[in-house]
Amino acid sequence: MSFKDSGYFVLLEDKQLGYIKTQPNNDKVISWKYTPWNRKNVCSFILEAAILKANIKQINLLLDKWQITNEDYKEFSKRSNIILENKFNKWTAKFKGNDNSKVLPRKTAFEALVKLGTRYPELLKNSIEM
Repeated sequence: MSFKDSGYFVLLEDKQLGYIKTQPNNDKVISWKYTPWNRKNVCSFILEAAILKANIKQINLLLDKWQITNEDYKEFSKRSNIILENKFNKWTAKFKGNDNSKVLPRKTAFEALVKLGTRYPELLKNSIEM
């Protein structure tokens, strides 16, 4: 898989991530446009793929390849309806104005956002500015 070329990541039925050069022509296929120069785009699609239970080894490979950090997801939360907090090296996430949505502390900002998105997938999807 080349990380230098634009294309599309697709979530296959077996939860593996695939990479193709052209947009899928099947509405039932979950896909994300990949632009290698757009870090915000990469952070968004990796998060959404993780929430949809994509293969964790592939998710971790992408996080490592792009060197995605807690700081990246702090920036991500600023563009959304999400409050991301770090206290004592543990991360929590919640939707603005909804204290009941707060997730228990996690090791990374990414893990907190995945947990939030898993519990409230529609709220997360509606809160993200792509």
